[in-house]
Amino acid sequence: QISGKERKEMACVLLACLVGKVSKETMLAFRSLLDFIYLAQYPTHDEDTLAYLDKALDTFHANKDVLIQLGIRSDFNIPKFHSLLHYTELVQSRGM
Repeated sequence: QISGKERKEMACVLLACLVGKVSKETMLAFRSLLDFIYLAQYPTHDEDTLAYLDKALDTFHANKDVLIQLGIRSDFNIPKFHSLLHYTELVQSRGM
């Protein structure tokens, strides 16, 4: 079993290992998802950080189909992924 800190460190290393080995779209899909995860963990948010969150999520959605084409996923009908669409509005409604 690994800790959250170890998982974060592994994600950074694994992303770096993909450079030059996968397409630009694949890299953007993974990087933007990691960007969203890291930004979402900020202790507080403002309009700028929420805009960064939305941009990261938009970039992921614009590039996620490559993961289906590669056979990594058959679809993205995942409830946790759907909930990401509402993240910024939830932060705004509950205070930043």
